[in-house]
Amino acid sequence: MSIEQLYEKFEKDLMRFACSIARDGHEAADLVQETFLKAMSNIELIKILPEYKQKAWLFTTLKHCLLDIRRREKTVTPLEQEDDIPFEDDFDSKIQFQNILAYLPERLQDIVYKHYVLGMTSRQIAKVLSIPDATVRYHLHTARKIIKNKMDRRY
Repeated sequence: MSIEQLYEKFEKDLMRFACSIARDGHEAADLVQETFLKAMSNIELIKILPEYKQKAWLFTTLKHCLLDIRRREKTVTPLEQEDDIPFEDDFDSKIQFQNILAYLPERLQDIVYKHYVLGMTSRQIAKVLSIPDATVRYHLHTARKIIKNKMDRRY
């Protein structure tokens, strides 16, 4: 798969994800652009991955690009950043969500991510993963129980 095909296939999903975690549309577009620049550098690796792992690689890379930006911003703290408190809280909850996902088995992480972040229905997930719809719903139920137990123990 060429970088152009990769872009055509995943750009909209990446942009939607970037808009959900970035401060504004410009930052989201920058994140998507940076992600595809990194993909160009690693295209040989990406080509050999199955499609769902290609998508996961792109989303993970985008998230890491945002984290790199935030780390750089911490070293230079502009005065106007004090007005961004709601975003910081939102960003922290997204990071907490990522940390909680880490407690789930990989199969459940994938299903939870597709459902809650990408907004896919259980039927769509079932089709992509070639498993029954009921199995996807069961995995989502199991994941919610695991997450609830982790949250109860934390707080």
